[in-house]
Amino acid sequence: MSAVFWVNPSAAFALVALAIPVLVHVLARHRAPRVAFPTLRFLSPNRMASARRRTVEDLPLLLVRLLILAAAIGAAAGPFLVTSARRKAWDSTIVSALVIAPSVPAPADGRAFVAERLPDGMARAVAWLDRQPPGRREILIRSPFPIGSIDSSDIAGVPSHVGLRFERVGALPTERTVDARPVFSERPGDRTVVETRRTLTLARDGTRVRDTESAAAAMPVEIVDDQKHPGVASAVLQSVLEERVPVPVAGRRARVVLSGGEIAANPSETIREPWIADAAAAIRRDLARDNDSTATRFSESNGQLVVSLNAQESVATTARVVRAVFAAMAPPAEIPGAEVGGISDAQLAAWSRPAGATPPPAQNNVTDDRRWLWGAVLVLLALETWMRRSGGSDSSARTRSEVARVA
Repeated sequence: MSAVFWVNPSAAFALVALAIPVLVHVLARHRAPRVAFPTLRFLSPNRMASARRRTVEDLPLLLVRLLILAAAIGAAAGPFLVTSARRKAWDSTIVSALVIAPSVPAPADGRAFVAERLPDGMARAVAWLDRQPPGRREILIRSPFPIGSIDSSDIAGVPSHVGLRFERVGALPTERTVDARPVFSERPGDRTVVETRRTLTLARDGTRVRDTESAAAAMPVEIVDDQKHPGVASAVLQSVLEERVPVPVAGRRARVVLSGGEIAANPSETIREPWIADAAAAIRRDLARDNDSTATRFSESNGQLVVSLNAQESVATTARVVRAVFAAMAPPAEIPGAEVGGISDAQLAAWSRPAGATPPPAQNNVTDDRRWLWGAVLVLLALETWMRRSGGSDSSARTRSEVARVA
């Protein structure tokens, strides 16, 4: 079964131009031919009235001109005849792109996408496949496949008609580096609060932590002492920063109030903000896990978490509560596959898939059949020129013969 595919179907809007030849034939003014006549004495005078032509004359010439325009517009739209033979040829062809890790030897012909990150190489391979002639597509990936080099989201980013194959080649690295959560700490000397970016190097002999960047930062947790005990709030903050607490999610803030009097055990006022409710529950769990029976009260004020506890508690107890507040507001610690190892063969097999059906041809990867329409345009132009010239000479001859007959 054959079908016509248009590479540039938007060109069909130009079909409105077919009205131009019709308007030209209807509105064009024809000049009357001047004919030499010996005398007018034998012609009786008559009153002549001007008349405007409202009908289409020379219908064959009009049809040829309409066909010229229609063929040119069709050629601009880029027709492509998809026959069963063409479809069969496409489905029997597999266009393959090779993506390799830097540690994998490149093929002799050098035709491979080498990428530090396999997802980047896969994206480049997909873009290259889109420019290739019609055929089934697949991506072959060669790598040791260490944990974290590729995941399900990267697989989902590849179009479903593109097949995926994986070949484990090369040795796994002895270590790998992942980003860790940034932390707050206190700069030695001037006691400025700084935010430190950290990376973890996972190796077979252990994990190494490296600080990569530090910058002064504003504290998202405020410690308020209602009883005005001198130095308690600063002592608590110093104790907390000595252990490097995690940086909370942007926009989350809290206030720890050291209030006088007894605090009822774990009561909570009405809390409407979801993250504040989750943080209050997380703080309770942390204190319970440490067998900490410190009485706390949780509330919400202007979009921030308020934690109240007895000002008579020790600095160590209060610092433990403040650390729990920081941990509750921080993003979850996600170190995917925190080990040096490879993606399992079972997982690679689950991600593998055969090449799908040939996608429809695109403007940049197919040689369409518009040349036949352009050829038809040239033939029709020659025909239109011949009809116009022969029609004009016939009209002049017909006029001279009529004048001669009247004479």
